Amino acid sequence: MSTPNNPYGSNNNDGRGDLPSFGDYSQNSNDNYNAGHNNAYDGGFEQFPASPEAGLHGGGYAGAGKRIGALLIDYVILVVIFIAVTLMFSSQLNDINDWLASSDDNVNNMPSVGAVYAVLLLPPILWLIYKIAMESWRGQTLGKMAIGIKVVDADGKLVSAVSSLIRNSWFIIGFLLMLFTSNLGLIAFILIQIILGVLIARNNYDQHTCDTWAKAYVVTAR
Repeated sequence: MSTPNNPYGSNNNDGRGDLPSFGDYSQNSNDNYNAGHNNAYDGGFEQFPASPEAGLHGGGYAGAGKRIGALLIDYVILVVIFIAVTLMFSSQLNDINDWLASSDDNVNNMPSVGAVYAVLLLPPILWLIYKIAMESWRGQTLGKMAIGIKVVDADGKLVSAVSSLIRNSWFIIGFLLMLFTSNLGLIAFILIQIILGVLIARNNYDQHTCDTWAKAYVVTAR
């Protein structure tokens, strides 16, 4: 009995020849793809950047830990400003304390309370100006310099003063709450910062809400 022709084997005599193997298909298709593309695929996993902006920033995104560390250092600057302003108006503050301790109920004899408003308002206002000026000038406050992080925009450049104001608007909200609601405001101010820290930790680009509004990123400095 004769053996029938195998259409897929090498003994096929009808001129069709052998069918290409899987390896031939994969190799040929890969060569054809590479011939038409500058960035040829080499068979491994393609490496995509963490975000469209990652290549522009140069450094990695600064996490919640580094940002909290920088903020705590900057809070030392706020305390220094507060002490300096208090010393500037110490005489007026002493007059107010003396009047409050006296039995004089005549409000006409009450010293000017302008010093009180100065001590309450000037330190946070000056501190906010300090943050905006430093971030728009060189991308770093003293706290960020110490930790090695900086603020940039989506192009990796310095943020504008307006963008810096927007990304620090959480401080304005927290301060106003403290100013008008006393102890409850202080609790709210602390909670705001905790929430921002959680948002940073959960965000792919380590941004909180105000960073997103300002289109700003905090990255490690080169």
